[in-house]
Amino acid sequence: MYQTLKYIISLIIAGFCLQNLYAQTITLSSEIVWKKKDVYLLDYDNVNVPFLRFKYKNNTADSIYFYNSLRNEGYFPEYLFFSYNPGFLINISVQTEWKTLMTSFPNWSDNEYVINIAKEDEFNYYGLSFLLYKKGETKINREAVEASDEHYILRVLMSLLKQQLMLDRDNTNLQFEYFHHPEKDSSLEKHLEYCKSLKLQTFEKQMEELSKKSVYDNCVFLNPSESFSFEYDLTPFFLLKGSYHFIIKPKMPKSVVLFENHVLPKVYKGYKLFTGHVKGVDILLNIPPDQK
Repeated sequence: MYQTLKYIISLIIAGFCLQNLYAQTITLSSEIVWKKKDVYLLDYDNVNVPFLRFKYKNNTADSIYFYNSLRNEGYFPEYLFFSYNPGFLINISVQTEWKTLMTSFPNWSDNEYVINIAKEDEFNYYGLSFLLYKKGETKINREAVEASDEHYILRVLMSLLKQQLMLDRDNTNLQFEYFHHPEKDSSLEKHLEYCKSLKLQTFEKQMEELSKKSVYDNCVFLNPSESFSFEYDLTPFFLLKGSYHFIIKPKMPKSVVLFENHVLPKVYKGYKLFTGHVKGVDILLNIPPDQK
């Protein structure tokens, strides 16, 4: 009798789970994947680093599209959007911040953090919210959190990694002095030559380039049963160590601001607009202190 009752309860639970899955017309999943990467910073060379991978799946019988509120389409989409764009000019202030950070690089091995990733404003094209705070905090004040030492350290570290990425993109074979790739040059003279030859983009030029972007560049188009995946590089967290609980809350807006309010049509090129609820996900990243 007990075994029969246990079997019936298991079937009910399984049925409820399946019903809940397919009640969602779109499912979002996440996972941590580790991949080889050239880091050449601190004591690391070519090493396995974590990436945060997201996957949307269309469970409907329709071809649908939606605005991807979790994907950063800025200048450095490889990294989580952090409300900070280092731009194209390396000034004395930024270099001082880099030097201070690298002279006394922190170790967060004993720390546990929560990271909320969500669309801060459904009408903001680049408004992906990234909020990090220590585990156990209950009263979260955005201004106080963004002014914390942790946010400052991440901002500086991400700016350094992004600027090196820009050098790599331009195939300059250059690296900043804090990196130690054996085939790249970190001499100040070579950097100055590169800066002189570089056509620095003004703010107006950046805005002009952004204005050429279409809101549909950041939309996902899925036929029935199709899925779409994208990743974020978590190298900054790998370098800092520690434990991170990522909480992800997507939104599916009807309108997006890209210089002007853009209302997404109900049907676009045969794809129906999806603006319903998508269940959020969360995932834990633990980085061992001696991870190599």
